[in-house]
Amino acid sequence: ENIKNYIRENMAYGFSVSELAAAFNYNEKYLGRLFKTREGMSMRDYCNWLRVNKAKMLLRDTDQSISQIALQLGFTNTTYFDRVFSSIVLMSPRTYRKAVRKRRTESN
Repeated sequence: ENIKNYIRENMAYGFSVSELAAAFNYNEKYLGRLFKTREGMSMRDYCNWLRVNKAKMLLRDTDQSISQIALQLGFTNTTYFDRVFSSIVLMSPRTYRKAVRKRRTESN
């Protein structure tokens, strides 16, 4: 849980597994296997999942540009952000934002 909390609090800062392992005094490979066993996904996948969920909230609730959101969440490349977002949500950030706004308009 401490490691998951650390990842949540620092997901935008871009840390490596080796830095995380050192911070918690674990061997890097052991920590990776332990995390995957307990959480069912790698630390990288977990971090991306967290960042995409935060991005969904920002796309839904703000007018920030997609590139601003990507940078805010630690993605240095908007294309990579789009690829990660699309692989998890099954639509691009732009399509997601349009769909959410359309649903809001239709429900009002």
